[in-house]
Amino acid sequence: MKKAFKIVLFILGSIFILFSGITSYFFIATSNVKLDDKKLVNLDRTITFYDDAGEVFFLQSNGQNVVDSKDIPSHTKNAFIAIEDKRFYSHSGIDMKRLVGATIKNVKSMSIKEGGSTITQQLIKNTHLSSEKTLKRKLNEIRLALKLEKKYSKDEILEKYLNTIYFGDNCYGISEASKHYFDKTPSELTVNESAILASIIKSPATYSPKRNEQKCFNRKNVVLKAMFEQGYIDKNTFEKCKNEPLKIKDGGGYHYDISHFFIDETSKLIENSPYDNSDLKIYTSINKFAQEIVENAIENIKIDCDKSAVLINKNGKIVAYSSNCPDSPRQLGSAFKPLSVYAPAIEKDVINSFTIINDEKVDFNGYSPSNYNNRYYGDLSVKESLEKSSNTISVKILNSLGTKYSINYLQKLNFDVKDSDANLSLALGSTYNGDKLSTLTAGYGVFINGGNYIKPSAINKMVVNNRRTINITQPKTQVFSSDTAYIVADMLKGVVDNGTAKKLSSLPFSVYAKTGTVGDKNGNSDAYCISLTSEYILGVRLSAKQNKKLDNSITGGGLPTSISKEIWENIYKDNYPKEIAMPSSVKKVLIDKISFEQDKTILLAEEIAPKRYVREVLCKEKSLPNVISTRFSSPKIEKPKLSINNKQICISLCVVEYYDVIILRENEQMEIEVYNTKNNDRTYFVDSAILPDKIYSYYAIPYFIDNHGNKRFGEKIFIETIKAPRINLDAWWDD
Repeated sequence: MKKAFKIVLFILGSIFILFSGITSYFFIATSNVKLDDKKLVNLDRTITFYDDAGEVFFLQSNGQNVVDSKDIPSHTKNAFIAIEDKRFYSHSGIDMKRLVGATIKNVKSMSIKEGGSTITQQLIKNTHLSSEKTLKRKLNEIRLALKLEKKYSKDEILEKYLNTIYFGDNCYGISEASKHYFDKTPSELTVNESAILASIIKSPATYSPKRNEQKCFNRKNVVLKAMFEQGYIDKNTFEKCKNEPLKIKDGGGYHYDISHFFIDETSKLIENSPYDNSDLKIYTSINKFAQEIVENAIENIKIDCDKSAVLINKNGKIVAYSSNCPDSPRQLGSAFKPLSVYAPAIEKDVINSFTIINDEKVDFNGYSPSNYNNRYYGDLSVKESLEKSSNTISVKILNSLGTKYSINYLQKLNFDVKDSDANLSLALGSTYNGDKLSTLTAGYGVFINGGNYIKPSAINKMVVNNRRTINITQPKTQVFSSDTAYIVADMLKGVVDNGTAKKLSSLPFSVYAKTGTVGDKNGNSDAYCISLTSEYILGVRLSAKQNKKLDNSITGGGLPTSISKEIWENIYKDNYPKEIAMPSSVKKVLIDKISFEQDKTILLAEEIAPKRYVREVLCKEKSLPNVISTRFSSPKIEKPKLSINNKQICISLCVVEYYDVIILRENEQMEIEVYNTKNNDRTYFVDSAILPDKIYSYYAIPYFIDNHGNKRFGEKIFIETIKAPRINLDAWWDD
C-alpha cells in the first residue's frame, strides 16, 4: 500500500514539476512580448506598380476604414464565428479543446501544421506577429491572446478582427471586402454574402469567388451548414442560401482589371504573409508604349460588349493588357484548334500539314458537327482545313488522335481541362470550364519558342517593405517538338495568307494567326483573333455581356482581326520582325502534285518536273518521303485510237493535262510531224493531207517542257499502219 502511494506521489510530483517547468518556460519565453493597441487596427496597405522602365503607372491603396460593431449584421458576425471559432464566446482567448486536438495532430505529423487558433489568436497573429510556424511564436500568440481577452470585450475583439482580416485582392477588413465583392457596405450584407466572405479567409487564393467560383460556392455551403448546426440560421434559411448563386460584382475599368490581373498572379505569395506587406512594390513587364497602343485600340471599339486584349512577349512576359472586364474563362471556339487538335496530331504523327482529308458532313455516334454556314469543301489538305477552319476535319483528326492525348497536351499548356472534357466537341473549343484569354494567348507561345511553354507572368520582381526582394521567373516546359511547332506556325501563316485571318495579310511583315467564333444562329457570345510574330503573341477577344448576344456579324475574322491589325501596325511602326526561324529538323520538300491530289500518294517530285506540277510542303526530317515519282522522267500515255470516218483517217488521243503529244506520219520511209496538241485544244485529229490507196504508219510521242524550256520526250508509241481509203469522186453527192 505504501509502495503504491509512493508511486502515485512520484507521478503527481513529476506532473507538478513538468507543469511548473512548462509554465516557467512559457512566462520566460514570452516575457518581452507586449500588446500594442495601435496595431490592433492596421489597414494601411499600399501596392505600387512600376512599368518595365521603373516608372510608377498605378497605385492601389486601402486606407483606414474601421466599421463599428453595431454596423455589422449579427448574421455576418455569426458566419465567421461558426466557421472560425464556434466557442468564441465561451473561451478566454484559447480554445483548449481545439488546441489539444491540434497538438495531437502536430505530434503525429512531427511538424507544426495545425494551430488551433481562435479568433482572438488570429487577431494577435495578424497584427503583432509574423506568420512563421514556430513554438516561440505560438507561445507569444497565446500570451498576447490572454492579455487581449482581459483588456477587451468579445464584441470589441470580433470588431477588430473583422476590420483587419485579409480577404484577397489586397482587401483588408470587412468594409473593403464588402465593397470589392458586392459593392455594398457591411450593414447591407445578406446571409449568403456573409457566408461567402467567411469562406474566403481560409485561403483567398483558393476560395476567392473571382478566381475559383465553384470552390468558393462549395466552401460557402460549408459555412452555411456550420451556421445551421450551431443554431445561427434556421433550416429554411439554410436551404434557401445553399442554392443561391454567388452574385459577385463585375469589375470595370482598365485600372481595376490590370491591378486585379497582377494581384491574381501574386495572390498566393501575398496570402502567405498578407499582414507583413504594408508596402509592396511590384515591378512589372508592362511596356508604356505597347500599353498605350493596346489601350487605344480597345477603347476605340464602339460596340457594347466586353473587350480585352493582351500582348505577351516570347519570354512569357505580359507587356500590355487592357480590358473593361475581368479575364474570366470563356468558351474558346476555333481559336483552340491549333493547340487542342493540330499540334498534338502532328506531334504524334497522326497527320502532317499536307495530309488530304475529306471535308464532309459526318456523324460520330450521334455527334454531327457542322461547318460555318453548312459549307463543305471536299478533299482538303490539313493546312487548308485550318485556313478554312473546317469543323468536320478538326473533329475527324481528334477522333483519330484520341481525346486523352489532346487533354494531356492541353494540361501541360495550363488549360483548365478535365478528364470529363474527353469528347469530340473538344476539337471545336468546347470545355466545361472554358478558359481565360491570357491562358489561350500564352499557349500560342509554343509556336515561337520551339515548342516550349512559358506560363504568362506580368511581374519581374516584388519588393516588400523596402527590405525583401522576390524575383519572379517562369520556367520553360517542352510540350511539343520544335519541328511540330514550326509546321503549325507555317499553317497559321496560311490562315493569314488564304484563310479567316486574311485581314492581316496586308501587313508588310510575317504574321501568324487563328480566329475563332462561339455562337449560333441567334447570335455570337465570343469572337477571337490570336496572332503572333516571332517576338510577340497578341490575343484579342470580344464577348457578349451577361444575358446578351453579339450580332452574328461579329466574328473572329472580322472586328477582332481588324483590331489586331491596328495594334500590329503601331507596334511595328519603325521596324519589322523577322520570320520564325525554321529548325534544322524541318525540311522543305517538293512532292509530285498530281499523285498527291489525285491519288493521295506522297511521292518526291523529280528535278525535271514543271513547277506547276510540283507542290512544296514542310516535313519532319525523320519522316521524309523516300520514293521518287517517275511521271516526267518517263512520260507515258495510253495508245491513241485510229479509225476511218467518212473515208478519213481519224486519231483520238487520250491526253492528260501535264503532257502534250506529237503525232508522226510515216510514208515510204519518210516521217513527218502532222499534229501537236501544244498548239491545239482538240484531242481529235483528222488527217486530211493523205493520198488514197497509200500506206501510212502513225506514231505518237508524249512530251513536256521542263523548267528550262527544253522538251522532254517519252517513249515513241506505234499506233497503226493503214491504207488510205479511196474517195469516189463520181458519187460525191452520195455523201
